[in-house]
Amino acid sequence: QKTARSRKAFQQQSSITRSRFQHPPAAMDEQIEEIYDTVDNVWLLITSFLILSMQVGFAMMEMGMTSVRCQANLLLKNVLHLVIGAAMTYATGWALSRGGTNPFVGNDAYFLIGHDSLKGLFFYCYTSAATTCTIFSGAVTGKMKFGVYVAICILITGFIHPITAHWSWDEHGWLNTMGYHDIEGSGGIHILGSAIGLAGAIALKPRIGVFTSTGRYVPPRSSPANVVIGLFTLIAGWYPYVSGSLQTVHGGMIDVCSRTVDNTAIGLGYGSIASLLFSMIKNKGKINIFEAATGTFAALVSVMGVSPYVKPWVGVIVGIIGALLSFIACRVLIRLRIDDPMSSIAINLACGIWSLVAVGLF
Repeated sequence: QKTARSRKAFQQQSSITRSRFQHPPAAMDEQIEEIYDTVDNVWLLITSFLILSMQVGFAMMEMGMTSVRCQANLLLKNVLHLVIGAAMTYATGWALSRGGTNPFVGNDAYFLIGHDSLKGLFFYCYTSAATTCTIFSGAVTGKMKFGVYVAICILITGFIHPITAHWSWDEHGWLNTMGYHDIEGSGGIHILGSAIGLAGAIALKPRIGVFTSTGRYVPPRSSPANVVIGLFTLIAGWYPYVSGSLQTVHGGMIDVCSRTVDNTAIGLGYGSIASLLFSMIKNKGKINIFEAATGTFAALVSVMGVSPYVKPWVGVIVGIIGALLSFIACRVLIRLRIDDPMSSIAINLACGIWSLVAVGLF
């Protein structure tokens, strides 16, 4: 009898437990949502921290691709991207990029008033603004006065980038509502930063001595080692950059994150091999390390737009074409006598456009 009573009690408890799992109470639903929210925010913060490490890579590449005499000024400017980016994102950037319901510009929460907890989104927004400044700086390295540079960085991080971010990523943004797909910033970061850089490069004229009387481009390169180390750092930071841009890992999104980094690695690999071959063809069997690094970086920028959506073979095609485009863009800029010290315009503008076009094609 005692055994029968125990079995009956166990069956009753099992029935209650199954009922709870099949029809969880509201409190349990809230707890599950809180866990999901916490995991997503931890993911966003960790990837944002790693995105900041890309600033070291940008700085190293800039040091290697410019003369030694301007390196102290260059490094200070790279620090300012983070400093000014944080200050201006807090003051106006968040409000203009995310607040309100206007399709063209946000208008809410200046200085984060009324937003005590943004759960990682503010920090991610800040890293995006700083990256846009860094891309701009690559096109005007060694050519712009310090005060003017600071003023432009304030405009980019506090006004220009936030407004375009609102168009692309806010639920009310006019591009977003039209079905525009730019999860990882091909347009809102890379095209924007390099377009401003192109305007600056045209306005400032070339650095003294980089174009010979015959039109040959002879930029002062200082360190292949710095370029390669910088490229390694950028590649390491690129994977958290593209996967963190998805901003979530629950509900099957971890599979999308995996596909994103897989396609990025594949596009990088084939694009880098292609850039080595293009450099050998161009230089009659010899490899120019600066050109190879440019083509490799171009492959990363090219594949970022399509990486969450496509099959691996698409990454191969997009990466190879991106590397080729960077070589063509560099030649076009030289023909037009536009001095692009870091190949920032050739990489981020040409390949950023290709990245967006590839989203529609594939």
